Amino acid sequence: MQMKEYKYILLDLDGTITDPMIGITRCVEYALNHFGIQVNDLRELCPFIGPPLLDSFRDFYHFTYEQAKEATEKYRERFADTGIYENKLYDGMKDFLEEATRQGRILMLALPLIFIVIYQFVDLGMSPAYLLMLGVMMNLCLTPLSVLGMMIAEEKEKNTMRTLMLCNVTGGEFLAAKTLAVLAGTLLVDTMLFFLTGFGPAQLPVFLLVCTAGSMTMLLLGGLTGIVCRDQTSTGTIAGPLALVFMLPTMFAGMGGVLQKVASFVPTTATADLMFLGLGHQSWMGANVLWDVAVLAVWTAGSAGLFALAFRKKGVDN
Repeated sequence: MQMKEYKYILLDLDGTITDPMIGITRCVEYALNHFGIQVNDLRELCPFIGPPLLDSFRDFYHFTYEQAKEATEKYRERFADTGIYENKLYDGMKDFLEEATRQGRILMLALPLIFIVIYQFVDLGMSPAYLLMLGVMMNLCLTPLSVLGMMIAEEKEKNTMRTLMLCNVTGGEFLAAKTLAVLAGTLLVDTMLFFLTGFGPAQLPVFLLVCTAGSMTMLLLGGLTGIVCRDQTSTGTIAGPLALVFMLPTMFAGMGGVLQKVASFVPTTATADLMFLGLGHQSWMGANVLWDVAVLAVWTAGSAGLFALAFRKKGVDN
């Protein structure tokens, strides 16, 4: 397959890379069951994907406004706990991503960019450095953890992992083949976020160095998630909460107290701290450079060790 001569490919996650059908329709079914309505085939609920929920419940099941509002609340009740993690890669998506990588395309997720563009038009009093940090944290947690984990999980579903092991492919070689394109796409999105928030090229090299260091832990954890999980659905179930575990403490560390102490041991916080220093701002967490570097080093080394162990065990077992 030969693609048109596009160097950069910007992709949305839900509905483009991953299929949200199961998660959304099961949540709609859950809401309908609350009203005593049984659904025999989830495909009947596919029209709910896309339009506003309030309108869909009223149009398709003739709910009153109050009923539609209650149904929407029941939908969100399940979606927040379970539905959000029930995505899986579309058929052929892994092949597309690998072919795009083979042809030298650079792949990027659109969500962090959309986030920054929206905030450019909403004055919430955020400094450019803080806004950039939010976008970078979102990108670091979503892309390596979710996309890489799903790609590796699909290899397991197709039973190619054991074949690779029998060909004496090491864990490092396997991970490198999967992560180079993901890392390139992650850094390209970070670069676009950097310029969108108004920073100049002089600070870019240090910024990218910090982002690369922070990406390594997330890439290793994404690979580990894909290895240990049974399939793409279970990978999504783990990757979603894991992304929040790394993202939220960093974003809300400024509130102080226990949250700040916990955040000081999280690799994304160390990345944000070094990023602030590299941009010429005060340290985000008040930590010193040696502490931040040590946190990243420990997480990276630990994640690499766990991935190597999991590859040797799970790669053969599956």
